[in-house]
Amino acid sequence: MRDRDLYARMLGIESPWQVRDVGLDLNEREVLVHVDMDPGAQLACPHCGTPATCYDKRTRKWRHPDTCRYRPILSAEVLRVTRPEHDVSLITAPWAEPGGRYTALVIDWLKEAPPSAVSRRLGVSWNAIDSIMLRTVRRGLERRQIRERHAHLCVGETVFSNRHDYVTVVTDRKSGQVIRVGEDRNKETLEAFYVGLDRAQMTATENIPISMDMWPAYIQVTLASITGASGTIAFDKFHVAKAVNRVRCQEHKTLLREGNTLLKGSKHAWLTNSDNMSRTQWCDFAALRPTNLKTARAQAIKGQGMSLWHHVYRTWVKKCWRRCYNRAICSR
Repeated sequence: MRDRDLYARMLGIESPWQVRDVGLDLNEREVLVHVDMDPGAQLACPHCGTPATCYDKRTRKWRHPDTCRYRPILSAEVLRVTRPEHDVSLITAPWAEPGGRYTALVIDWLKEAPPSAVSRRLGVSWNAIDSIMLRTVRRGLERRQIRERHAHLCVGETVFSNRHDYVTVVTDRKSGQVIRVGEDRNKETLEAFYVGLDRAQMTATENIPISMDMWPAYIQVTLASITGASGTIAFDKFHVAKAVNRVRCQEHKTLLREGNTLLKGSKHAWLTNSDNMSRTQWCDFAALRPTNLKTARAQAIKGQGMSLWHHVYRTWVKKCWRRCYNRAICSR
């Protein structure tokens, strides 16, 4: 394979672009890759995609991550085109981000690793990596359709900075798109998201599921902001299952005062999914399940409640929920 074909494959350069020449600078440890556009290629406006005419050329260079300890430098004569409806515009090179000095491979790496690791592995400064990441996020936000409607909202919290700072994250469950990130996890944070919806979006939100944590602030502001939200809110089953641990803590304290250590060291046994237990863990846990402990009854109710998420038909969900609810009420 010739060096031009090799670098065309490595850099993902395809028609109408082609590698014209490859040079080597041993002193600077650089590989100079010269790229040209096919003279007969159809030019298009980068704004609207319609055919455009050539205005002039501009020489541009891009840095590619190191290959075999050499820095590949792409050089190309990039055309500027003109349209009556738009100003003179530079054609975007497919191997790089608009206005950037590095090839798009850096962005692909940022999807897989943090900026510090990408900087270390690709031989690019941390500041350059951070700048690329910020510009990419900014372009993504600009391209996002602000007026789009969502099919299933998810409201959650995440913690960072040594578990002292929280942010509220609103996402679209169907597309996985992050819609909003707000500081803290209070009512005002989520309320700002609802207030920012236009009338059409607000109407659409009244008829879609809203999944969230069992955090009182989220529940209260959603009920106050969305009409009919009491029938569309769905809680994460993880937070429903946490009730078993609260029962265990209360009962364990009571038993210790009586000199009973039956629940001592059993926290993880009650919290671990039985499907993920080892044989030894299951044998130890099996001795606790048939007891008359409140924790054992709570665990049985939790197991019945977990089956709610596996039903497909609403009728069966209602029946299962009534049985689970009645059992919980009778168990006090």
